[in-house]
Amino acid sequence: MSQYSKEELKFVLQALLPLCIIGGLATFLISNSGGFPWFTLLGTAIGLSIIILCG
Repeated sequence: MSQYSKEELKFVLQALLPLCIIGGLATFLISNSGGFPWFTLLGTAIGLSIIILCG
Protein backbone atom coordinates (compact mmCIF):
# COMPACT_ATOMS: atom_id res chain seq x y z
CA MET A 1 0.00 0.00 0.00
CA SER A 2 1.45 3.35 -0.96
CA GLN A 3 1.88 6.23 1.44
CA TYR A 4 -0.82 8.20 -0.41
CA SER A 5 -3.33 5.36 0.06
CA LYS A 6 -2.54 5.16 3.76
CA GLU A 7 -3.05 8.91 4.18
CA GLU A 8 -6.37 8.81 2.30
CA LEU A 9 -7.58 5.85 4.36
CA LYS A 10 -6.65 7.65 7.56
CA PHE A 11 -8.60 10.76 6.52
CA VAL A 12 -11.66 8.74 5.53
CA LEU A 13 -11.64 6.83 8.81
CA GLN A 14 -11.28 10.05 10.78
CA ALA A 15 -14.37 11.38 9.04
CA LEU A 16 -16.50 8.22 9.26
CA LEU A 17 -15.68 6.93 12.74
CA PRO A 18 -17.28 9.85 14.61
CA LEU A 19 -20.38 9.59 12.42
CA CYS A 20 -20.68 5.88 13.21
CA ILE A 21 -20.23 6.52 16.92
CA ILE A 22 -22.90 9.24 16.95
CA GLY A 23 -25.22 7.07 14.85
CA GLY A 24 -24.86 4.18 17.27
CA LEU A 25 -25.39 6.46 20.24
CA ALA A 26 -28.51 7.96 18.63
CA THR A 27 -29.91 4.50 17.99
CA PHE A 28 -29.22 3.53 21.60
CA LEU A 29 -30.85 6.70 22.94
CA ILE A 30 -33.94 6.27 20.76
CA SER A 31 -34.41 2.68 21.86
CA ASN A 32 -34.01 3.45 25.57
CA SER A 33 -36.19 6.55 25.92
CA GLY A 34 -39.74 7.53 25.04
CA GLY A 35 -38.86 10.68 23.11
CA PHE A 36 -35.70 11.64 21.38
CA PRO A 37 -33.23 13.30 23.79
CA TRP A 38 -31.86 16.03 21.51
CA PHE A 39 -29.80 17.80 24.17
CA THR A 40 -28.08 14.57 25.21
CA LEU A 41 -27.16 13.73 21.63
CA LEU A 42 -26.05 17.29 20.90
CA GLY A 43 -23.88 17.45 24.02
CA THR A 44 -22.31 14.10 23.28
CA ALA A 45 -21.62 15.10 19.67
CA ILE A 46 -19.94 18.31 20.76
CA GLY A 47 -17.90 16.50 23.41
CA LEU A 48 -16.76 13.77 21.02
CA SER A 49 -15.82 16.31 18.38
CA ILE A 50 -13.68 18.21 20.90
CA ILE A 51 -11.98 14.98 21.97
CA ILE A 52 -11.33 13.94 18.36
CA LEU A 53 -10.05 17.36 17.30
CA CYS A 54 -7.72 17.68 20.28
CA GLY A 55 -6.54 14.07 20.20
